[in-house]
Amino acid sequence: MSDSAAWRVAIDTGGTFTDAYFFNEKTGKSHVAKVSSTPASPELAVLESIRAGGITPADIRLLTHGRNKCPDHQTAVQGSLGHDHGV
Repeated sequence: MSDSAAWRVAIDTGGTFTDAYFFNEKTGKSHVAKVSSTPASPELAVLESIRAGGITPADIRLLTHGRNKCPDHQTAVQGSLGHDHGV
């Protein structure tokens, strides 16, 4: 991390889109970026979202990552449990 790194970045990778939120600690300004997800290689969408946000990895002070896509078999199991039990 460089001494000038001022960005906090939160990235959410999903099945269709990867969303990134950018917050500059020095200026207080923020913005978002949205790119298409790459399910076979999620890291590519993470890097693309950083580029789409107009910064480089060296500019990042803190990076958080989450994902909202569960495996297909887990979705099927949760769906059938919810249906079978009236949830």
